[in-house]
Amino acid sequence: MQLQRMLRTVVALTVVCLGVGVSTASAAASELVGALTQQLGVTEQQATGGAGALFGLAKAKLSPDNFSQASAVPGMEGLLQAAPTGQCC
Repeated sequence: MQLQRMLRTVVALTVVCLGVGVSTASAAASELVGALTQQLGVTEQQATGGAGALFGLAKAKLSPDNFSQASAVPGMEGLLQAAPTGQCC
């Protein structure tokens, strides 16, 4: 449940960023990272890696059907690539 809540928060922030006129994938990811750094008080690297890690965890734990709802987030591939490597959960 907590994973779903965090994923919804990240997706919601992305939707908000898209709603203010962000049109490219990298710009959308940049807006998401900016919102995360501002609201959470973390560095850009932490926000990028954290968002990527959350999307990676969601990809690993959610069904393909459920994950497909979030996989349309612009810039997700770049965020997934920025996620720290290592074992999780």
